[in-house]
Amino acid sequence: YDGYLKMWRAANQHAKYPKNARIHIAHCRKTSVGNYWDNVNNHPIVVDPIVGIHNGTLKNHDLIFKKLESKRDGEVDSEAIMRMFKHFTNGGKVPFTTKMVEEVCMRLEGTFACLVFNANNPHQLASFRDGRPMEFMLIKPLKMVLIASEKAFLNSAIYRYNKIATL
Repeated sequence: YDGYLKMWRAANQHAKYPKNARIHIAHCRKTSVGNYWDNVNNHPIVVDPIVGIHNGTLKNHDLIFKKLESKRDGEVDSEAIMRMFKHFTNGGKVPFTTKMVEEVCMRLEGTFACLVFNANNPHQLASFRDGRPMEFMLIKPLKMVLIASEKAFLNSAIYRYNKIATL
């Protein structure tokens, strides 16, 4: 994530942002395609400089790799999504556009809920879904947005936050 870290470190040195910026992307993976015991198949999937997570199952991941004429680092279907974003961003040089996200989604067959960012342009986070849930929660006092696949996870997080805040 060199481009991402370089940009944030430079911004913080110039006091453009009074606090260090933080982003956390995590995904608890139930294996559908690819093994789980090596890190190459675990999330986030990094296709430098594209970083992302995917919940769901793609039916056409092999075809995507073939059409892109792309190498494949792991066995997981999620890597196909990150490879397409790397392709459409010209190797990470071009910021995401709505049209770009639409183009990726049109090429996906199966179910998906995804969060993707470009380490060279970390001020954008693409979120898109089809057939899989994606819930958002804003916690204003913390200036934080939580995104999860199930509302129960967010309800648990806000319950714990309120419990701590009360103390």
